[in-house]
Amino acid sequence: MNRFFFLGIWMILTATNLFAQEPLADQLKEKLKSEEFNVSILLQANGYYSSSNEDLANGLYSFAYNGYPEFSKFDIGATRLVLSGTVDHHYIYKMQMDFRGRPSILDAQVGYKFADEFKLIAGAFKPFLSIDLDPNPGKTDIIGRARHVRAMMNTREIGLTALGDIANFNYRVGMYNGTGLSRTGTGKFLYTLRVGYTFNFSESSDLKIGFNAAHDQNEFIPIGNTGLTSTGDRNIFGVFTQYDDDRFFGTFEYQLSGFEAVEFQDDGSITGAFGTLGIHVTDKTDVLGRWDYLQLDNTGEPGTDDSSLYILGVNHYPTQLIKLQLNLLYLTEVDNSNRFGMAANMQFQF
Repeated sequence: MNRFFFLGIWMILTATNLFAQEPLADQLKEKLKSEEFNVSILLQANGYYSSSNEDLANGLYSFAYNGYPEFSKFDIGATRLVLSGTVDHHYIYKMQMDFRGRPSILDAQVGYKFADEFKLIAGAFKPFLSIDLDPNPGKTDIIGRARHVRAMMNTREIGLTALGDIANFNYRVGMYNGTGLSRTGTGKFLYTLRVGYTFNFSESSDLKIGFNAAHDQNEFIPIGNTGLTSTGDRNIFGVFTQYDDDRFFGTFEYQLSGFEAVEFQDDGSITGAFGTLGIHVTDKTDVLGRWDYLQLDNTGEPGTDDSSLYILGVNHYPTQLIKLQLNLLYLTEVDNSNRFGMAANMQFQF
């Protein structure tokens, strides 16, 4: 019954045509967006349906682990306010807050732009460890992110990053506490590296390739949100490619994290991969599919735990400030029953 409810809401929303001129949106941009002071707002209203109304939160590969709740419900998604800009003498700043529950700071960074080839930023921000972590929640292809993002890493770190673009190359080199936003220092650090290259085929067509690598020296800290604890010297390596043109778009990423876990008393690894293929049906509507793979391997015990999540999605943009999303979800697990779910998102982003 719930699934038809979600489909009905989706049909009603997408049937509303708001393709006329948008003077109010233009006025907002004129008043609140400039190089020196840029205001951004993101509000999301979500709805979820799960075919298995049971507590899935204890399973590593449940919908809950992927950012979906274990039960059918309504929810609010990202509720963000961002202030950013470039001020005199090439200094840059950004502050981002989330207002779900108690207000919290996600980004607090100050930096200096020496040139396009070299910028330095310090504070709290994303650690450039996954191509699927890069976009803000309002810009993602699906509702949520690839599961390996939260399995392998903290989505925010406190530290220092040097980054820049040199012709078609780009790089990000970082040094962080490795303890997320906790502001806890251990005297050991997380080191990260990303190198990428962009092939520009035309003004509207490009292909990006690159790799991520990281080494975390910290001992006895959580490994993402898997519930596992690293004994230290944990490594992450990954490769990615991303394509976009007027008609088609797609992304692929493979990530591997090797570690020794306190719970295993032996070496273990997490493998994650996802592939997205989509088509711009119109300038207002995208249709896409995603395969999301996640595997936990404890080499001290026989066998592995793995799962695949298949997602069929529709993204619709009735205005330049409103986005509607519908995801159909099918989760397959080793030695467990398969599950079906749905997720819907209606958002305002400015």
